[in-house]
Amino acid sequence: MPVRRRIDRHRPAELAVWRDWFAWGHDFFDHLLEAGIVAEHQQQPDEVTARAVWRRCGDAFLAEYAAEQARERYPNEDPPHALAAFGPPRGGRRYAG
Repeated sequence: MPVRRRIDRHRPAELAVWRDWFAWGHDFFDHLLEAGIVAEHQQQPDEVTARAVWRRCGDAFLAEYAAEQARERYPNEDPPHALAAFGPPRGGRRYAG
């Protein structure tokens, strides 16, 4: 009998916290501050933490981002901040620009 795959129920909440930073490189609504990821005097999360979360949640973010951009009348032509900064979430080639 095949083993049932477990669903990580924390990932959607984690993605919601990081969504603005992944898209724009800035947390406009202080979700990262409220989650305790950054201190009040910090403007940006540290790179190691951001890269680890990008590897975990990047695929889900890119799927949501692509669907959101498809609905927009004037979609953003630039890649999301995290994709430009860290490359594809599961490794591979970095975005060339």
